[in-house]
Amino acid sequence: MLGANEYFGWYPGPGGHLFDRSRLSPYLDQLRKCYRRQALVVSEFGAEANRDGPPEEKGTYQFQRDFVNFHLGVFASKPWLSGAIYWALNEFRVKPDWEGGNPRPNPPIFQKGLVNYDTWARKPAWEDVHRWFTQTNQGM
Repeated sequence: MLGANEYFGWYPGPGGHLFDRSRLSPYLDQLRKCYRRQALVVSEFGAEANRDGPPEEKGTYQFQRDFVNFHLGVFASKPWLSGAIYWALNEFRVKPDWEGGNPRPNPPIFQKGLVNYDTWARKPAWEDVHRWFTQTNQGM
């Protein structure tokens, strides 16, 4: 099995290419082309969220929801993809100067989680991830 972390639409990556989320589907297709005999899993993906705001604004709950739905929609279009793991379920403490790509970070909290660090409240994207994962056919 081959696991690939991906943050298309969140981190810029080399030359800014990963910032364009429309490159995700071709990237996965290229991985499949290179590794036809291996099971492929997206081993990590996610976006920080710590406030309300428009879906176009990085760091908002609405951006995180849009991010999740876009990525899981792309994954669902790849019948050969063996799985995907949202990173991470819960927020957690990291290094004191953590920004995580969020233009309005809250260091030292890693805020890509779907559950809030302090209150254990579910963020809005939790419902979307739950819906996608429960509707996915787990059959072989």
